[in-house]
Amino acid sequence: MNNLYIYACSYGKYGTSNGPKAHKWVDQESFGDFLAKSLNLNLVNRSYPGGCNYHIFKNIMKDVLLGNFDNTDTILVQWTYLGRAYHNDQEKTVMPNNPEFFDYYKNYYNDLQSLCNLLTFNFYVKNKIKCPYYFTVVENLQDLSKINELIFQEIKSDPCFLTIKNMSPIEYLKKLDNKELMLECHHPSVKGHKLLSEIFYQLMVM
Repeated sequence: MNNLYIYACSYGKYGTSNGPKAHKWVDQESFGDFLAKSLNLNLVNRSYPGGCNYHIFKNIMKDVLLGNFDNTDTILVQWTYLGRAYHNDQEKTVMPNNPEFFDYYKNYYNDLQSLCNLLTFNFYVKNKIKCPYYFTVVENLQDLSKINELIFQEIKSDPCFLTIKNMSPIEYLKKLDNKELMLECHHPSVKGHKLLSEIFYQLMVM
């Protein structure tokens, strides 16, 4: 098959959440597009804009159960922000600022629960696939360590976990403070996606 599977939220696509072209997310000129070409693989981009980590995991699990992965494939997962929840009835992600879910976030949600979910989601995927697997996050790593240092270290110590200078690639891109790399909506520009692809390539082939 020789595919590069990308699983992420909107950060896995190219696009913007502002202006007349808002929410028209595409694969072309995304980091996955550039990365697949560098690796000489076909891109299969399963990224779901606005998705939560359960949404990402659900898409991966579907491919696992359908037997879609081949030994020649490569999988890259970019887990999204912890503070997102999955609405079962509507089959979509809801954010903490959604008035309908204030009660949920006030009384039931906590970051530790979400961090534990990320750990177990990742463990399932690693134990079910046979092809090369890599993962990262979009969160600030220091913020994750403050939630629970032991669980964070368990995630960070995984040899499949991709970081650059003790930051996630997205975090690193934002820290560069280069307006040419990021759009106003805090998503990468084409130049930003190109740089991300170069970072991922270096981390994956080393």
